[in-house]
Parts: sequence; C-alpha cells; structure tokens
Amino acid sequence: MFKFNATIVGLLASTLAAGIAFAKTDNTKINIYIDLDANAKNAHKQLQALKNMDVIGVNLKKHWAEVAVTKEELKQLQTLNLIIRKAKHSFTLSDEYLNPEQVVQALEKIHGQYPAITKLFEFGKTHQQRPIMALEISAHLDNLDKPVVIFNAMHHAREVMTPEVVMHIANVLTEKYGQDSEITNWLDQYRIVLVPQVNPDGNSFVSAGQTMWRKNAYELRGEVVGVDINRNYPAYWNYCDGSDSNPRGEAYRGPSAGSEPETVAMMNLVNTYKPVAEISYHSYSEMILYPFGCSNVKNPSKALFHSIGQAMNAKILNDDNQTNQYEVGTVPELLYNADGGDIDWLWKEQGVLAFGIEVNSSNFHPNYKKWRNVTVKRQEGGWQALIRRMSQSGFRAHVQTSTPNEVSYSIKKIEGNQKLAFDGDAPERTFPLRSTNGLLYQLTEKGRYEVTFFVKNQSVKSITIQVGETLVDLGDIPLA
Repeated sequence: MFKFNATIVGLLASTLAAGIAFAKTDNTKINIYIDLDANAKNAHKQLQALKNMDVIGVNLKKHWAEVAVTKEELKQLQTLNLIIRKAKHSFTLSDEYLNPEQVVQALEKIHGQYPAITKLFEFGKTHQQRPIMALEISAHLDNLDKPVVIFNAMHHAREVMTPEVVMHIANVLTEKYGQDSEITNWLDQYRIVLVPQVNPDGNSFVSAGQTMWRKNAYELRGEVVGVDINRNYPAYWNYCDGSDSNPRGEAYRGPSAGSEPETVAMMNLVNTYKPVAEISYHSYSEMILYPFGCSNVKNPSKALFHSIGQAMNAKILNDDNQTNQYEVGTVPELLYNADGGDIDWLWKEQGVLAFGIEVNSSNFHPNYKKWRNVTVKRQEGGWQALIRRMSQSGFRAHVQTSTPNEVSYSIKKIEGNQKLAFDGDAPERTFPLRSTNGLLYQLTEKGRYEVTFFVKNQSVKSITIQVGETLVDLGDIPLA
C-alpha cells in the first residue's frame, strides 16, 4: 500500500483548519486539484482511481484533475501517492446564464422571428413536469428526405456554458440563412435539431443556488437524490464499473436502464428524427469524445470517428485561442470508464455518428461577461465542421419500398479480396434507414464498399459503391 505524503496531509489539515469544515453528513465536499503524471499511461491510471469520485474536469496538457471530495473520499485518497492542491476558484454563478424558463423564452423568441424556417416543440417532461424543448431549423421542416443533425446540451445541470453554445448555433443559423451562402445551403439540404437543455430540473437547482448540482430530480423515498442522465442510457448500462450504484453518488446510473424521463425523451427524439450525426455538449476539459465508454468495448469504426473528431479539432479554438488543442479519443482512452452514455447508445443502437464535446479548460461557471461570447464563438468551427462533413465521403439513396421500417443494411469495406465488416465486433450488424420515407444516408471513409439490404432480416439485394471525397448519390434503389 502506498503511504500518503506527509506534506499532503499537512496541506489538507491546513485547508480544513482555514474554514472549509465538513458537516456531519458525508456529502459535504471540498474541491481539490490532483497533479497528474506527465506520462500519459500513468496519468490514465491515476484517473481510473478517481472514476467513482466527482471528477469535475481534467486538463491533460497541464497535468491536473479537479475533484470534489467528501471526507470519506479524502481518506481514500490518503492511500495513494498523489500530490493534492486546494482549488482556488469558487463556483459562483452569474445570473446571466440561462435558467429553464429563460431557455424556453429564448427559443420562443427565435421561433417568433423566423417561423418559416423553425419548428419549436416540447418532446418530453421532467420529473418536476418541466418541458424539454427542441427547435428544428431547416428550409424544409419535417421533410423526411432531408438528413438530420442533432446538437444537445446540459445533460449535467452544472455545465451552464453548454446551453449557451447550442443557443448560439440557433442564432447563427437563423440570422444568416439567406445571407451566408454556405449556411443557406445547409438549411436547404439538412434539418438541424437543437436541444439546449436536456436537464431543466437540474438546472433549476443550479440557478437557485445549488451550483454544483449535476443530476436530474429523481426522488428516492421522498428525497431528491437525482440520476446522472448520461449514465442512464441502455447501451452498456452498468457494464464496466463506469457509473455509481449509490443513489447519492454523482454518477448514479438510476434504478434501471432508461429509467429517467429525460433519457426516454432523448431516445424518442432520436427514434423520430433518425439523425446521421450528433454532438452532445459538456464542460469542462477541452476534449472531443466518441464511442465507446468502456475500455473492454472496441469501436472498429474508430478511424472514421477519429478523422471527424480531428476535423472538428482543427476548427475549434480553445481557451487560449488556438486550434488543434482539444484531446480527441474515447472516454476510457482520455479519462476513465463511463457506461450508459448517450453517444454510446446513439452509435450502438441507432448508427448515429455521435460525439461529446467538453468545452472550456477550467471552471463550470466561467465569468459570463468574460467568457460567454468568446466560448460560443470559438465553438463555431466544431459544429460547422460536422455539418460540412455531411457532404463529404459517404453515400445516400432513396430506398423504394412499401415497408421502410422493415429495411436495414450492412456495410463491408472491400480491400483486395477481403470484405471487412464496418463494425468488426458485430460483423453482421445492420443499420436502419434515416426516415420512414426510405432515406439512406451513411458517412464513411474513402474506399470501396459492399452494401447489402435486408427486409425483415432477409437479404434481398447487394450493391458495390466507390466512395471518394464527396458524397455519392445513388438515386433510387428499388427493393422487392
């Protein structure tokens, strides 16, 4: 067993003596920094040891992690050879950040200004009966032949910058339609669906002063304990020790997979819109994350995800106003195991190219006047790169059939005499069509592919496609 450095013990003792006293309950927390090893593998081991604690944020380039710890967790850390420093910033929240009511008002204002290209709708309710709202933006609202991209924010209530990013996307797209030729083309070609606040109940607690609240408003025996919505999705739920079974834990996964109204609402939204790609915004750590969240689950389409992630990284400006500075990879590669996340469910169950972007380099609640406009502007390059990718390598078609919901397709990459499964862990995996009108829309790497169509799981047709730099339009594909 490691011995805890005596200087660290002294630091913690002085920290507590300075006025950060614990209440009798174990839930009272203080914030600390833990210095990470400069060696990436050693840093990863350190982060794995922290996975069941409230890891607030990580800065891999500057080699530290911020953690909110209880007295009992502090005792656990005393068994490790870690260098610990007191966190210097407080979590004071500016009332200029949007609360749940203000999010709805802001969406209503945009819809009122641009009714011809927006559709505002409620697609779920929370435990406390708050509406979960979405805004569709397109020149062709509800047109099932137009592929969809979804942007969502605030699965975690304290991540107050994230709704600002999604609201900024709404403002840019609506204000520049008809003015900017590229944005006009996007809205002519695609449907963009925005969910600025997945977790309005949690945000109501944050806005009321519980500034470190992370979860939703799930109640246990009359007490609000909350569920981490982003550990509640059915894909790999409770699969790899990447969430908490303790209802009072910050990463509590919930009583069962998909138990929470917010989770159900998001899954229903995806099932309705059948998006091609998605970004889920979080804070903080300056990372671009993609599936899967468990180290023992490999993603054979990793190269495709990584290339898209790096394309976004090349356009996002970090807090130091530099591009190519976000870390790009899976959650366990960069942090620790995390199961039950939305991007895993989106890819595994729906075939959506889904990413999680962690904005800002420090602090859940950056000074609003200093950082709000700067941050949302610097994120523009990322979401625009994803939309831009929609017209690059891949293929689309319109499948002619009377039963599109019964149609699926498999993809195999042809290299020489070999046919490599698009998803090697599930070589017979099939993907659904992107609309009930028969839309097929698939982004890939460049190469030659065999696409096989199935109706009621029975193979009915195979075609070969050569994919280059731009999207291949296959036109109509009739199926018997």
